Amino acid sequence: EMGNDRLLAYALGGRAEVRLLKEDYDLARVLASRAADAFRALQDVASEAHALRLYGQALHGQQAYTPALETLSSAIALAQDSAVRRIVGECGLARARCLIDLGDK
Repeated sequence: EMGNDRLLAYALGGRAEVRLLKEDYDLARVLASRAADAFRALQDVASEAHALRLYGQALHGQQAYTPALETLSSAIALAQDSAVRRIVGECGLARARCLIDLGDK
């Protein structure tokens, strides 16, 4: 309804983050996926990586470790391509937390 695709993508990502904090992983996953798709269409690699991180964290919250690690690895690669260090760090931290839960220190 807003008529601004970028604003809509940011709103979806923000809602996904809130749902993660509330441990509503199903809705977080859906919102993060929609945000990633929207940012991909906008060719905003850094924001797409951020949204994929949220998606991976939602999978991690659901204990779907293998797809979570795959998604977080993809997010890291995109973040590195974007050269936005904060997003690279956030994606790496999310992946490290998933690996720790798997006993891989």
